[in-house]
Amino acid sequence: MIRANVKTGQTAFPLKGQTTRSRTWEAALDYRLYFLDARGRVRDRVDFECEDDGHALRAAEQQADGRAMELWHRAVLIREFPLPETPKGP
Repeated sequence: MIRANVKTGQTAFPLKGQTTRSRTWEAALDYRLYFLDARGRVRDRVDFECEDDGHALRAAEQQADGRAMELWHRAVLIREFPLPETPKGP
């Protein structure tokens, strides 16, 4: 699982000795991108923070690797990314 601020590249966990978050984190929203297998079961996930749904959608699209995906903000499904269509033979 990866947890990072997509805009700044900062990780969500402070380094040793850091006690406060930057202002960027205070305004960010939590998102989860689930990668699904052919049967629709979750096989992997990426946690990240973005300032809004639009930025989260763009970040999710950059993660596309041929697997079906679902983008969630807490309990709200933002978008499903189905498996790409495969061309059918003659």
